Amino acid sequence: MEKTISNSDLLMHRYWIEKIDYKFNPSFNSINKKEIDLSPKFSRNIKKIDESRAVVSIGFQVGGAEVPFVFDLIISGLFELQNWEDEEKKFLMTENTCAILFPYLRQAITTITSTANVPPLVIPVINTFNLFNHNKK
Repeated sequence: MEKTISNSDLLMHRYWIEKIDYKFNPSFNSINKKEIDLSPKFSRNIKKIDESRAVVSIGFQVGGAEVPFVFDLIISGLFELQNWEDEEKKFLMTENTCAILFPYLRQAITTITSTANVPPLVIPVINTFNLFNHNKK
């Protein structure tokens, strides 16, 4: 009898903010700006610890002269999945972990921007599989 692999086999032990770098852009001119193109960049990194554990990090970056702030944020989580590099399990460690961490990233972005006394940046719900695999074909 084959065992079905499910999200219940994947454990998140903890998560943490690995990096926060927020800088207000005093040269930004908000007068007559109706819409601002932030052009955010998202990143993902998976660092193997052993056969059952990995640290997964997702990042958010925005900046430039035409935006009101420069922001670089990385959220990491410690995940466990037995033999996670096996082909049938790898998807859970590489894709599902990002989907698990993404709400924490969204919340941190909104909290930090609202605390910085700028209009809060609310990142919409995003399909993380498409976000991190859009260049793969």
